[in-house]
Amino acid sequence: MLVLGFASGLPFALAGAALQAWMATSQVDIKTLGVYTLVTVPYGFKFVWAPTIDRYALPLIGRRRGWMLVAQLLLIGCCLAFTALEPPGDVEMMAWVALALAFFSATYDIAFDAYRTEVLEEHERGIGVAASIGGWRLGNLMSAGLAFVIADQVGWHWTYATMGISALAGIGIGLWLAPPPAHISPPPASLGRAIIDPFVAFVREYKRLTWALLLLIVLYRLGDAFASSLTTAFLVMPPEWLAEPFGLQSGVGFSLSEVGVVNKGFAFASILAGTAIGGVLMARWTLFKCLLVFGVLQCVSNLAFVTLSMVGPAVEMLAVVVIVENLAGGLGTAALVALIMALCDQRYTATQFALLTALASLGRYAAASSGFIQASLGWPGFFIVTTIVAIPGVVLVLWLRKPLLALEQRAKEDGAEPSS
Repeated sequence: MLVLGFASGLPFALAGAALQAWMATSQVDIKTLGVYTLVTVPYGFKFVWAPTIDRYALPLIGRRRGWMLVAQLLLIGCCLAFTALEPPGDVEMMAWVALALAFFSATYDIAFDAYRTEVLEEHERGIGVAASIGGWRLGNLMSAGLAFVIADQVGWHWTYATMGISALAGIGIGLWLAPPPAHISPPPASLGRAIIDPFVAFVREYKRLTWALLLLIVLYRLGDAFASSLTTAFLVMPPEWLAEPFGLQSGVGFSLSEVGVVNKGFAFASILAGTAIGGVLMARWTLFKCLLVFGVLQCVSNLAFVTLSMVGPAVEMLAVVVIVENLAGGLGTAALVALIMALCDQRYTATQFALLTALASLGRYAAASSGFIQASLGWPGFFIVTTIVAIPGVVLVLWLRKPLLALEQRAKEDGAEPSS
């Protein structure tokens, strides 16, 4: 789970934070950077082709692992394609390559989520989910941290080539270690049933609460999505005194190496600590309490960026921000994944999981307006808005307190029933 989670997390920043840094340091304007968040749109619509992966198996190494292997090989090809492109002249072509990379990465995630659900036994799920999320964040750290250091030394072309090789090694080791599921459910009888039945089953199960639960999944990490959409640009763009004479948008002005080294060191420790803390708390607390407390932490953590915007390029403050962001973000992600797993019907896990995680990622596309908000309010105002945007998700958790407690109780009762 740790290594396969790493293979899932590595490509995400290559179409996001790393690409944004490449653009920002190549003097691409802030509005284009904001709109560029749309290249990750496949993550938001992966439920559209999830039934195809549920219905059809590739003649390779198993139904789920075969799709995982093919998707990884194709996204590695996209990494290598970036080595032939250069902004700002190739901005449009780079958008298409990034879109393809995100599509293949989302396809891998569909298969991995289904494989994780099928291969983990009941008593393994807690640590398995924690390990996969920790692996995802470590992979994301490599492409959003170490990649910056490499880029500062040898350029972005070699960086994307290195990330492609790392992805190949990750999926190779992961699939070599990954066993086939002990119990394999039969695929849907037809593609039509694979599309229709998961939706019908979900609505029948939750009835009037359906829309409230779906809205919670969309809103829970919305503030984090807005903040992260321009975080990299905020850190690496030149400070105001250097930007204004050239008509550029200002930022804090850290070097790529500073961002990369701090991310690599402090984020690594924060991810491990967050995974351990999250695992302990989620074992002791109810799902409702985890969602509430972790949601509040996510909301407040965005204010750390306000402080950094006022302090300026102080590496010590950057370290504090990285620790706070990784701890709060990791805890919030763990709680949200636990909620999604609790909501899924075991008969339709792949499609339902893809649908619900796609809904959770919709905030990234609303964040396409982030560049316009920042241009109007400046950096402190922008990060205050991201904090305000996070509040409705916390309020909705409070409103759904009884249904969330009942959902967890039912899951415990189902797990206590003897298997046939």
